Amino acid sequence: MVHLHKPFRFWRMLLKPNSSWIARGFILIAFFIILAAIQLALFFWLQESAYEKSFRILSGLLAFGVIIYSGFVLSYVKAIRLWNSAMIPILFITSSLAGGAAVFSIISLSRNINLTNTLLHVLQITLVLYAIMLALHLWTSIYNSPSARKSVIWMLKGNISYIFWILVVLAGVVIPLFIFFLTGSDARVLLNIGAVFVILGNFTFKFIILKSGVYIPLAPSNEVST
Repeated sequence: MVHLHKPFRFWRMLLKPNSSWIARGFILIAFFIILAAIQLALFFWLQESAYEKSFRILSGLLAFGVIIYSGFVLSYVKAIRLWNSAMIPILFITSSLAGGAAVFSIISLSRNINLTNTLLHVLQITLVLYAIMLALHLWTSIYNSPSARKSVIWMLKGNISYIFWILVVLAGVVIPLFIFFLTGSDARVLLNIGAVFVILGNFTFKFIILKSGVYIPLAPSNEVST
């Protein structure tokens, strides 16, 4: 609400869910907040009851919808080819799953609960999938259009490339992968460091994707960076 230029007109975002991902996202976020709040209350008062489990499932589905929505919002922006790709929703899903697993591992470790091998495997798999999807998206974008190629070159070699290589690739993928594959589930300090790096890389990745977008030029010399 604070972010909106005209906050008292927010209700207009609800009007076209059949054609607008902004409207769909607003509805998903609103229902997610409401149902997740109910689930949290039930978790403290009626833990493991049928009501709590039902709201847990519904909240999980809506959380997944929020993840998908953010990817589809970008993929429908035809004027920026780096975003206008079927890979973007998939990339956002894998990125969010890796980040979510990292947050869950930090919560577990902070409560003096050792990670299970299952959660460690989830961290490994989601992070590998995220790295593959990121590489595929950049590779396909090079051949997508001149503006998408310019975005990728700017990301890899331009004045924001050091952020991409250090925070997204090195801190967000390479170091955590070494930690998750070379340590056991009882290496609490290292696992915490790896999880924090994954979250840092996640946020930086979204910043880089938004920052690197280049409009399709109206004329050969009119490309404008976002």
